[in-house]
Amino acid sequence: MSVGEWLRSIGLGQYETAFQENEIDSAVLRELTAEDLTALGVNLVGHRRKLLAAIAALRGTPASANAPALSPTKSTDAQRRQLTVTFVDLVGSTTLSGRLDPEDMSLVITAYQNTVAGVVTRFQGHVAKYMGDGILCYFGWPVAHEDDAERAARAGLAIMTGMSGLRTPAGEPMWARIGIATGLVVVGDLIGAGAAQEEAVVGETPNLAARLQGLAAPGQIILAHTTRRLIGNAFAVADIGGHSLKGIAGEVRAYAVTGERAAQSRFDARTAGAISAMVGRDQELASMLKRWNQAKGGQGQLVLLSGEAGIGKSRVMRAMIDAVAREPHVQVSYQCSPYHTDSPLYPAIQQLTFAAGFRPDDGSDEKLDRLEAMVHVEQGERALLGALLGLDAEARYGKFKLTPQQQRVRTLEALVSHLMALALDRPVLFVVEDAHWIDATTLDLIDLCLERVASARVMMLVTARPNFRHEFGGHAIVTKLALNRLGRGQVRTIIDGVTGGKTLPDALVDLIAAKTDGVPLFVEEITKTVLESGAMKETDSAFELTGPLSHLAIPSTLHDSLMARLDRLQPVKEVAQTAACIGRDFDFQLLRSVSPLDDVSLKEALERLVQAELIFRSGVPPDDAYVFKHALVRDAAYENLLRTKRQAIHVKLVEALAAKDVAPELLAHHASMAGMTEKACRYWLIAGERAAARSANKEAISHLNAGTNLIRGMPDTQEKLRLELDLHSALVPPLMAIHGYSSEAAGVVSSRAVDLGRRIGDPVELAAVLWQAWLFNFTRANHGVATSIAREIEQRMQHADDPAALIVAHVPLGLSLIALGKPVEARLQLEQATRTYRELKGGQIVLRYGMEVGAVGHAYEAWCLGILGFPERALKGRSDTLEIVEKVRHPYTSARGLYWCAVISAIHGEWRTTLHFADRAVKAADEHGFAMAGAVARVMRGAARAVLHPSAHAIAEMREGLDFNRKVGARTQLPFMLTLFAEALLATRDVDGGLVALQEASAVVQETGEQHVAPEIHRLRAKLNIECRRGDPHQDYRLALRAARSQGARLFELRAALDLTEWLREHGRVPEARKLLAEVYGGFTEGFGTLYLKNAKALLDSLSCDNNAGT
Repeated sequence: MSVGEWLRSIGLGQYETAFQENEIDSAVLRELTAEDLTALGVNLVGHRRKLLAAIAALRGTPASANAPALSPTKSTDAQRRQLTVTFVDLVGSTTLSGRLDPEDMSLVITAYQNTVAGVVTRFQGHVAKYMGDGILCYFGWPVAHEDDAERAARAGLAIMTGMSGLRTPAGEPMWARIGIATGLVVVGDLIGAGAAQEEAVVGETPNLAARLQGLAAPGQIILAHTTRRLIGNAFAVADIGGHSLKGIAGEVRAYAVTGERAAQSRFDARTAGAISAMVGRDQELASMLKRWNQAKGGQGQLVLLSGEAGIGKSRVMRAMIDAVAREPHVQVSYQCSPYHTDSPLYPAIQQLTFAAGFRPDDGSDEKLDRLEAMVHVEQGERALLGALLGLDAEARYGKFKLTPQQQRVRTLEALVSHLMALALDRPVLFVVEDAHWIDATTLDLIDLCLERVASARVMMLVTARPNFRHEFGGHAIVTKLALNRLGRGQVRTIIDGVTGGKTLPDALVDLIAAKTDGVPLFVEEITKTVLESGAMKETDSAFELTGPLSHLAIPSTLHDSLMARLDRLQPVKEVAQTAACIGRDFDFQLLRSVSPLDDVSLKEALERLVQAELIFRSGVPPDDAYVFKHALVRDAAYENLLRTKRQAIHVKLVEALAAKDVAPELLAHHASMAGMTEKACRYWLIAGERAAARSANKEAISHLNAGTNLIRGMPDTQEKLRLELDLHSALVPPLMAIHGYSSEAAGVVSSRAVDLGRRIGDPVELAAVLWQAWLFNFTRANHGVATSIAREIEQRMQHADDPAALIVAHVPLGLSLIALGKPVEARLQLEQATRTYRELKGGQIVLRYGMEVGAVGHAYEAWCLGILGFPERALKGRSDTLEIVEKVRHPYTSARGLYWCAVISAIHGEWRTTLHFADRAVKAADEHGFAMAGAVARVMRGAARAVLHPSAHAIAEMREGLDFNRKVGARTQLPFMLTLFAEALLATRDVDGGLVALQEASAVVQETGEQHVAPEIHRLRAKLNIECRRGDPHQDYRLALRAARSQGARLFELRAALDLTEWLREHGRVPEARKLLAEVYGGFTEGFGTLYLKNAKALLDSLSCDNNAGT
């Protein structure tokens, strides 16, 4: 490797001429001092320090012909990173070594190694190991570049070109084979000692590259699929199918590189197939089109379109090109290259070559002919352009009589003349892409063009990253447009474009938006990675998650670019990595507590990161805080650390944060990352319980799931079992609040909790998880199982030391007995629960049970009292329930408690009050995302609206709530809600619909044994049959009376008696009617001011008048 190549590899190629003029070779280079560098013209302190550091790294390397290639300084710390590995093999070396003298063979190997090393270093790769006829090379370490896979492929082609000029001592051609693969590795650990010391790479990628090399024919380059994907459309490749390779699991898809594709722009080279739609850049495009119209009128323009990598500059440029495509014009495209920042006029040379249509088999004369046909300038300028393209122009046009400086100036003028000549014929769109990589001479050309285009039909469109700072002479015709990040809505539009219009879960869209910071390329690549992750199931209209996806991996297509940003800050990169362990946001005080640097060094490092715009700063010392500019850069810095080093930093963070008043989930996260499993689980439990206590149920589920997933790796000790029980027990209530009591997820977790509770044997703990299992089965109308569990709870809790346990002991059995149509027995259980609650003077029993159990007891006791014929006490129970709800201010208890108040009001015919409570319940449920609570509240609200103001809207609302219950398998109280639905349908004259609803209610009662509304099913069937003149209403009414009496349900008996009395009266059976109603009415001892008893009294008085009139 030459000294010039070495200078370019460390970014200081501008000093190549000075080093050459002073005859600095590789041997002298190692001895240079700071004074020497000053004498060579290296006057910038930063450049001198950079050179001295790189020279220091060379001093241990012998300056001989067989010395390894000069390389940039590299760290010896092991790192995790994506690496593109190239394995080069000299074909036939074994045969050659048998035929050649060892000294001749040494010369062959040296020539081969120097060729490979020179090319690899030119593309800023790293020669890691010489293995005789094999050479192992890395692209992406010790310094990453955004296009390492491309660099490896280009280097491969250049190696083959270099090998074509090599010959053995006998004049035979020399060939190489190359395999290239990309993947995640651990790289940088030093193994061995002394001269045998080398940097080890651990991972499958080096082996894969070596195996792919074995597939290659002489002179062929074979790529792995991962590398093929990264190079995009920049190279021509041939798919050579799948192969089974030794030591590599599964079939490996391989591709042969056949050459580099000709492309006018880097964007075209990287884009395979259709490009995505432009999103959120309409204003910028409109501004450019305005400038284009001015240019067409003879007012030349220059537009500088700037923005960070991936922000969409090339996409906007392509939109501009497409927008003017149908207009008569000429497009001239200059593509600047990261490989040719020191190659004068490289973009111009490539453009002329592309536009002239040179063919590989053209000779110099043919190329000159094509050039002459394409450019419209005078002969002397044609000669200069021919010379620029490396053609033998002197043979045709004569020898130049110009100094090198004069030839340079005249060549620039010739290029401008060519541009102006084009503009005379048609307007010119002159595109200069990626000007942050522009060489100095091409930049001079742009400035020269700018001076000439003010009155020409030329628009210059220059794209560049923010680090390109050039004022273009302050010309008034220059417009600067900066592309900003996209908003959430625009991010969603890009996601929809990638998914083909199919929706992703909202939570996943939010996660993608948070990770990608509105950078279009990031959005596209992250979305593609998610779709290809195997965690998504595609349906006709959406992609659905098949499991949890809490972490979005960095796409391989972005990995090199992100690492390149970090590697450019090598001296302070470790500070960025330490900060990344804290998170995207961090403050100085916390960082200093875990960083090994002193305050001064740490502040200097942070200042460098701020200046490089890797992080942003807010606040003033000592309270300064920082945030990574991009979430993905933070992720790349974090993932670059070895797991052991990450864990050590997280341990320090746990120790530092434990002394502060911080959220437990933050401690849990760092403890998890530190491998402190038990401590992390305890923090997750605390975090989940705190979230559940304020009804932040989604957050609670997330925290507790983190704990349950983590604890699986702990050994089965008694402490582990108890902690696991606590986590599962705490998880059930928020699952039920969000997804409903009957959710499968809640059932699975509660079943595990019961199993753990039985293994531990604590009666109070077991009763608590049995409550959850009871609630799951009760809601799904598994009444046999639920009642059995309820009786076990009662038995276990009777002997508990905690008085509050007595409340829990009686409520489940009370509710199960209500469902089975045994309100008398249920009342005894619920009275004991509410009596104990009052003796304890209230108090919350929320966390373990998901709601205030005292409110549950009071609500269902009120239901029992109402059904049993004690309306005043029932309505008092409603008031007590409401008082508890308003006292505890627990969101889920509020949503459920307001629903129960609505139910108690409805069974007493207080429909306006029902509407009031149901409406409040719907709002409370919706506010906190309680889907099931909202569904049943909507049924009650729709029922009230249907009775008060019959409408299709009311029916639709009820139907929505019922459909949700069916969907989630919530069948308890479904018969009751169906009777309300039938009554609402009757109010809207949909008799057939009402009968269908009752038919479903009867089927559920028959299947589940849920008898408590059987009287209402019979009563309403009679009323519907009367409307449609079907069946035997009298028989249905008698069945209703019989069912109500068997349960002791005097309220249902009264309602059936009222309806039957009206029917008997209409059929002339007044004495029978009066006797029936009088007997039922006489059984009541209170509530004579409530609706149904008032109606009964009025009807009895009316029947007495009828009877007197009849006699």
